[in-house]
This record gives sequence, structure tokens and C-alpha cells, in this order.
Amino acid sequence: MADAVETTSNRFIFIFSDETNTSKTALSAYIASHLDRMHYPYSYLKLSPTLSLTFGNLTPTSAGEAFITHDGGEVDYDVGIVERSISKVLPRTSNLTLGQAIQALYRQQEEQKDTGYAYLTVERDLLNYLVDYVQTMPPYLYEPREHQTPIRIVEIGGSINNRSARLLFSVIPTILDGSPSGPLPGFTCPKFHRSDMLLLMTTVTPERLSLEAMDIQHLLMPDYLILSNTLKETDVLDDGYRLTALKCDETGHYTTDFEVKELISKWNFAWYLRSREHLPLRTSRRLKTFPDEVLLEETKDVQLAELEDVARNAEIAGVKSEFIMGVSTSLTTAFQHCSSEEPSQTVSVSSIYTDSTAQLSRFIDEVSYEHSSEVHLDVDRTLQSSEEFVARVVTAATTLRCKNEHKLELVPRIIAIVGKFVTREESYLSVLEALRSTFRRRRPGYTFSFMWIDPTVLNEENYCTILQPAHGIILPGGFGNVGVDGLILSIRYARKNNISFLGLCLGMQMAICEFARNECGMKGANSSEMDRETPYPLIHSIQAMVEMEIIKPLQAASANQGTSAKYGYMRLGDLPVHIRPGTIASKLYGGRKVASERHWHSYGANMSLFCRLEEKGLVGSIWDSTDQLVLGIELPEHKFFFATQFHPEFASKHRAPHEIFVGFIESLYK
Repeated sequence: MADAVETTSNRFIFIFSDETNTSKTALSAYIASHLDRMHYPYSYLKLSPTLSLTFGNLTPTSAGEAFITHDGGEVDYDVGIVERSISKVLPRTSNLTLGQAIQALYRQQEEQKDTGYAYLTVERDLLNYLVDYVQTMPPYLYEPREHQTPIRIVEIGGSINNRSARLLFSVIPTILDGSPSGPLPGFTCPKFHRSDMLLLMTTVTPERLSLEAMDIQHLLMPDYLILSNTLKETDVLDDGYRLTALKCDETGHYTTDFEVKELISKWNFAWYLRSREHLPLRTSRRLKTFPDEVLLEETKDVQLAELEDVARNAEIAGVKSEFIMGVSTSLTTAFQHCSSEEPSQTVSVSSIYTDSTAQLSRFIDEVSYEHSSEVHLDVDRTLQSSEEFVARVVTAATTLRCKNEHKLELVPRIIAIVGKFVTREESYLSVLEALRSTFRRRRPGYTFSFMWIDPTVLNEENYCTILQPAHGIILPGGFGNVGVDGLILSIRYARKNNISFLGLCLGMQMAICEFARNECGMKGANSSEMDRETPYPLIHSIQAMVEMEIIKPLQAASANQGTSAKYGYMRLGDLPVHIRPGTIASKLYGGRKVASERHWHSYGANMSLFCRLEEKGLVGSIWDSTDQLVLGIELPEHKFFFATQFHPEFASKHRAPHEIFVGFIESLYK
């Protein structure tokens, strides 16, 4: 029996766009979710054309939020969009910036034993590093099984028209052709076949795509176009959702509509067949599509189990499989559909010989040994995007937007988001997506709206009027001393009026300061980060508390160098927390005493003063793993007054909303 065909160790789905901000990450999330539900080995990588070394120190209003990975990466928020769509967590290596690649080259040189450094070039050294990274990082989220060639989803930031992104796009032809001349020591780049890749481009105007334009940019023509107006939402993961793609020919003209999930499955199956070429397989390729039928012939050299494995993979890909069963020494044939529930068996010859022979003859007339990259499917559904309506507005410029997320209820639940960076929604994208997914899972069909409020416009005269429409108030994370008084006023309004309140990171710190000021008589209580001269530093640097021996050293995670230089001691990534029994937190977590939560802070509650707040009724319900630092607070008599130092929004999933967001949403209907 012939050996199986040699295949490469990777396959790639490259996702890019012809314009910036065309929601290409929604496409990445859609495909990743599909592969994740199949438990197929895959990885996701976002290549960012920025020279920044971390997203953690960037202003959210210009770059959007930084997403924190479980291992402490401060990465592009696109990584969070994908992670929320899958069951696994993504590592910090899921995002690479040009700045990080350049820094890595410098570090490689510094580690060399030779006294003289090599002359570094963009075309050789930097491109080699990028190509090597794309082929090896990050690790796969599932271990490959036999005859599974893992898929790497690579999303290229920017657009094909951005000069800063051109080097990133050069990775694609370099992988196809092999490494450029003069690679770095130890660098290997196997040559890939064009069928090892799918090139998907999101676009607003597909009619502008032309062969000349792609040639000017030295780019390969994409295989399929995805219209960006079908990708306006990041949560397009309903099981019945069908995403449209347009097939591109070699001249840039697009033809028929296709369905992306089935496209990926059939492309995957065509690759699988290449690895099984030693088997007696025949494939039908009607209408120039991927194989829509596969014919399996049992011989004395082929085990039935091998053919059944092909049939199971065919079923996953939606491809019909038929068996030709050999009986004694005569050519007797029969067709039998195979599935994992009904394994194939030899069929009685007498009843079906004539009909099956005729069917076999028609099938063989249409046999093709080639596997095309085309598939013809019908699309019968498009995405319904949410509506925006104008309401009374309150920001620093006296404007405010309410976004109506659903339309099935006349009176929406209004959630006020009081934050320092409300001029750009992406500043709090993880919070918004956690709220949206919680509503869809726990209150499907109910209407809700977001009311964006800049805290700098809140004062003693207007805060009650401005906040009056809100059924719930959320204070997300942030930094800097701007708007502190407005944040504290919004917390006081929620606490005094029994309005559902959720504080996240800075939101918990401000809730502690508000309670200290108004319930404990600590006038001017503040965070030492905001006011170094405050008489009551209710929030203090963790490093300072360790040095003052208020607490002993805590478990920490390594931060990016830029973050460590600015903030020093940093608790970053997933760390264990202890939950006190008999609390609201204990109910939210289903009675668990230990959980893992995602952190991103270098300041915390001043434990030398927190006991005075406890005496007045504030409960510390969540603590760090050493039980020294409070990480969650609550008011037992309040409808829902809850705040955490960690970030549950980064761990919330579309299909599994975080318990804290579930508790907050349910409280809106009490």
C-alpha cells in the first residue's frame, strides 16, 4: 500500500480588509467559534501594524480598551472579541505588534555570544521573524489528532492600503515561496502550497477590487470577499446565523454567494482527503465545487475502519459518503450511506445489484481527482443590526447617546455607564459585550439601552436629574484624577436610591471612597493615585502597603516592561480569589469558595483603614488567595450594590456570561 501523501504541519486562514475598521475581527471570531465547537485544533493571531509595545498604556479614547489575557498580556481588544466567542482562553502571544517584533530582534542580538552584531534589515530579519512567528505562535487550543492538520487564523490589522501594514502582508507570499534569502540562524520556513491557505478579505465596496490594485500592493488576490455590513456586530454567533462570502476569481471579479462555515468545513475535508490518497477514494466534483460526494471502495488492502473514518469526516463536512463493498472475487457493488451511528456493513447482493451498478456508472462519469477551492451554497439570512435612536444627551459636550439593543419591549432597561472614556464605545467594549450576552442568554427578547455619562458634568445640582432614568449604574475601569467627584456622586445616587450598582476596578475603589466619605465621616477620602495629599488614602499602592508592612507580599504576575516601569508592582492576569460564605458573592458563584479571576491593578484597598468601613456595614466578600487584600465588596441590604477590584468582563463569554453580570442584570427586574 502506498504511503500517505506528505503534508505541511500548518494551514492558514488569513483575514484582512481593504479599508480600516471593517469588522474583520468579527469574521475571525465567527470562524474560530465554528472550529472551537468542532474541537478542531486551531490558533488565532492578530498582527498589529503599530510600533507600540503594549496596549495597556494607550489612551482608550484613541486605541480602545486593552484586553487582558489569562497569562497577563495587555493586548489589542480584538483578541478579546475572539476569546469571548470560544470556549478556550487565548494567550498573550495571540497578538504581535511590529514594535514587539523589532524589540524581539534586539533581544536576540543581545543574547548572542559574539561581540559583533549582525546588520539587521527589514526585508530579511524582521520579515523572517514575522514569518517564523506566524508559523509557530501561539500554541494550538486543541491537540491535533491523527490526520488533523491544524489551522492558524491570522488576522492582519490595518488595511491593504496602509503603508505600515505592508510588511505584515508580505508574510503571505513569503510563506508560500519559502523564506527570503539569508534567514536568521535556526530559521526554517517550509514551502507551502496555495491550497494550504484561504485568503478572506472584508470589504465595504467589492466592486473596487481589481487585479491591478492588488498587483500594485504586491498582494495575492483573495479567495473570498465578506461584506463588512454583515459584520457590524461582534456577537454574530447564533447557531442559525449564516455569514455570506463572495467567491473571487483570478481577475478580482466576484461571483456567487457562499456560506462561510460550510466553506471552512469542506476546505478542511478536501485537505483531509489529500492525507488519505493511499486509500481507494473517488470524489465527485459537480459544478466545480469541493467534493460533494466521496466513493469508498473496500479492498483486501484497506481496513474498513479507515474508510469509516473518512466517512465520519465527510459527515462533519456535509459531504455524502458511499461505499463500494467487495464480495468474494466478483465485482459486486452496493451504495450505503455511512455515519458514526450506523457503521457500514456488507449488503445483500441479490436485491440491489442492478440498481447500484447503474448508480456507480453515473457516479464514475463525474469523478474528479482534483480538489477545487470553490463551493456553491445558498445563503438565506442576513444580520439584523441594532438601531440607534437619539435621546437626551449628557457628556462633557452636553451630549448623550442611548443605544436601543432590542425592540421587543416598549420600556427598555436603561444602564448608565459612568466612565472617563465614554466618547468611544470601544473603551469599554468588554463590559458592553458582557452585558449584551447576559441579556441574550438570561433575558432574551428584552429591551435594554446604554446611557453614556461623562462624570465631569455631574455636580451636586444636576446629578439626580441626569441619573434619574437609569435602572442600573456601572462604573468601569479607568485611571487619572479627572472626574473623581462625578464618579462618587453617581455611586452615592445608586446607594441612596437602591439602584443596581456594579463597580469594576476603579469602580470599586471609588465605591470605597464614597462610603468612607459619606458613611464614615472621612472627608476627602480618596486614592493616593489621584490625590497624594488626601488625609484618608482609602486606596493605596500595593507595593507601598507591602513596604509599610500593612500586608505581606501577594501573588503577582509578570507585566509588560512598559507597565511595570510606570506602575511597579502589578497584579495581572488570572489569579485565585477566595469567596466568603454567606455573602451575595457566594450566591453569585453558586457556593464556591475559590474562583479564578482576571486582574489588572497595582492599587488596592488600604487594609489599615478598611476595617472602619466594615464597622459601618460594608462587607468584604471576595479576597485574594492569602486573605489579606479585599477584592470584592457589597452591601447586603441593598438590591444590588457590588464591586470588584478584578475585571469579570474579561472572563465573560458570549455563551457563558460571568456570574457577576448575571446577578447585575437580574437585579434590574427586582
